[in-house]
Amino acid sequence: MALKLIFSTRVKNLSNEQDLSFWEKCYAENKKEDCLNSLTKAKIQMQAKLDVNEFKKFARSKNFRLEIENNPEYIQKMGFPANIKIPKKLAKEISLTHTLRHFEEYKALIKLLDTEKFEDTFKSLILQTYLDSTLTFNFNQGHSSAEMHKRNLSTSLRGIFCWDKTSLKFLYEKANDYKSFKDLCVDAVIASKKEILKKQQELAQVDGKGCETDHFEFLNLDTKGMGQWIKFSSKSFDPKNFENAKSNLSVLMQGTNSCLAYNIDYLSGGPIYVFVDNNFVPRIRAICDENDIQEFRGLATGQNVEEEFIDVAKEFLTKNPTNNTTVFFDYQNNNQAMIMLTKKIKNGTASLDDLKQVEAMLDFSDAFCFEGKNEFAQNLENALENEMNL
Repeated sequence: MALKLIFSTRVKNLSNEQDLSFWEKCYAENKKEDCLNSLTKAKIQMQAKLDVNEFKKFARSKNFRLEIENNPEYIQKMGFPANIKIPKKLAKEISLTHTLRHFEEYKALIKLLDTEKFEDTFKSLILQTYLDSTLTFNFNQGHSSAEMHKRNLSTSLRGIFCWDKTSLKFLYEKANDYKSFKDLCVDAVIASKKEILKKQQELAQVDGKGCETDHFEFLNLDTKGMGQWIKFSSKSFDPKNFENAKSNLSVLMQGTNSCLAYNIDYLSGGPIYVFVDNNFVPRIRAICDENDIQEFRGLATGQNVEEEFIDVAKEFLTKNPTNNTTVFFDYQNNNQAMIMLTKKIKNGTASLDDLKQVEAMLDFSDAFCFEGKNEFAQNLENALENEMNL
């Protein structure tokens, strides 16, 4: 679970006798080890890394497969109806895919830790936390928080996300200023988001062009002054910086209900576009393969694009025509029409011709809604029901 950043009397007494770093004391406290041996043991732990076969053992766990079979939310994210019974053979395949994805993220974290000048004690603790726990963040209306949950690789479907260079550096350098590891993690993620925003501001173009960094690109599209589109390049387009792009994307999406906060395998096939508002909160994301937009969703309830950002979404789709663009564009248009009609019904200005469109609007919404009931369709139905009851 969460690392202890406050030291016991035992460790404090030892540190008075020895010249120990903060992370050596942390290691001793969390591992309940003698400080004298902490550095040596941390080095040994960093060398004894798990290999792919260890992760495959987790996939073969019967409990893990049962977890998949009995988890409707996870089944939905895999693209299956929530009420489907997953065959045992398919559950085995899913569990293997799931654990191999974790292995790739585990390797990426080790690579990042090894390329930075961190103490082995810090590296060891971060790796252990990565394997033992999962973090979920909430960034909402100026309030930021995090929750930590215990995870077991052989049974848990809980997601994990990739720390990036900025957030790891923040953890390493600022931990001594914190009493709570969760609070430290929140501020580390915020620091990383601010670093991406800083790059956006520094790279703002004046010639009507998008601007690129080593692993993501800021697109110069008309957003009505409401934010910015960011493109994260795929592995096939930019293999050298793929791991950086994955970790930056994961950190950016923390605090949202998107699977991109934890599962960034999508980036292997094609680029991902994220629209962030002026407070750098993600609002829309588009997942692509090499030739087409595969998913275009908002980050509000039901994965709809929020009302104030629908025109931003339509502008993006207009400037990025693909085989699927028309369907996504029509869906945004339909949502916008339902919103306008709901307002007309409420203020008593809806005409008979307007009301004749309701059935077609609701049918279209039901056919293409991503998750549960479309909230705009629900609002329209409620407005009609209230009007009939008057």
